[in-house]
Amino acid sequence: MRCNSIFIAICLALSTSIVQAETCTSPAFAVNGLQLDTTAVNGTLARKKALSQATADAFATIKRRLLLPTQPAADQLDELAFADFIDFIHIESETALAQRYIAEINICFDPVRLRDQFIKSGLLWSELFSSPVLLLPVWQDPSGIRVWTRNVAWLDVWRQMDAQDDQLLRFTILTPDLALERRLPPERIRNYDTSILALSAAAAGAQQIAVLFAGLEYTGDVPKLIMKADLFDVDGKFLSEISTVETDMNGRTNMPEAFSYFREDFITTLSGIWQQKNLYTLEDRADIHVELPVSNLQSWYRLRTLLSELPIVQSLSVVKLTSSSGLLKLSLSGSVEALQMAVRSIGYRLEVAGPVYQLKLDTS
Repeated sequence: MRCNSIFIAICLALSTSIVQAETCTSPAFAVNGLQLDTTAVNGTLARKKALSQATADAFATIKRRLLLPTQPAADQLDELAFADFIDFIHIESETALAQRYIAEINICFDPVRLRDQFIKSGLLWSELFSSPVLLLPVWQDPSGIRVWTRNVAWLDVWRQMDAQDDQLLRFTILTPDLALERRLPPERIRNYDTSILALSAAAAGAQQIAVLFAGLEYTGDVPKLIMKADLFDVDGKFLSEISTVETDMNGRTNMPEAFSYFREDFITTLSGIWQQKNLYTLEDRADIHVELPVSNLQSWYRLRTLLSELPIVQSLSVVKLTSSSGLLKLSLSGSVEALQMAVRSIGYRLEVAGPVYQLKLDTS
């Protein structure tokens, strides 16, 4: 802990530091905005009870966020003293009453201790947040194609998604307005128009787009509900199909339930893909060489700093520097594809050029 922070000792399973201002150095190990409201026979017990429950909830969030699913060994973590892994607790606000404790807190877990425990337990995990993925829901029925209309169940189920702070995959969505509808016509989104998808990504500041189509089909004897999720890159080029479901509308289909199930399955599937491609590795880290244009020392320093501050870059070293270019060696905590998306988010492109990658200004 930093010496200029204010610490108050509390007992959970051991003494944990509670501070009034602190920043978690590894955001993937932070759980923010925990709301506490607990009563007990006195204020001290209410506070202790609230913090103990908040710690358990935060630890469960970290498990869901970082660990790959269906690992039986993960259940063993529940037997540990969660507070042993806390770096600090940051209090946003608190009110202590005679028999009640109310607070909003952030909990930061110690990445070194948790990684060590994951390794001992033989667990696989990822800790790299994704660049934003834009969700573009599309609904089609006999009355037409709708993207920006309000009070349409399929569209609303995606708009009502809470911020996914409990997972590494980050989503964003465009708020409907007249200007967007004019620039991004629903028919062209439905037809996967490359230029319109790219424009949508730019409007949202996203690096990938998920077009989420649902519609009613009446061509057969029984009407069908079709739901489909396709993934595109920032330029609107098709990457992969994530999920497709067809359901007979036989009078027993609960459409809101079907929509919610499809949404959760989509999130789980795409999150799993992201984690599998960006596993945290102890050895044989992905090392790549990146060539940077150099016009002066100031630009050289600025580009080095931009790259070093990307979460996926674990370490960076200088291989060569000339009057026109520089060569860096980067050790990554995830895939090269994830680095390319991160670089696009800061206004550059990373392109393959023989044995190295070249960093270029994104002029698109």
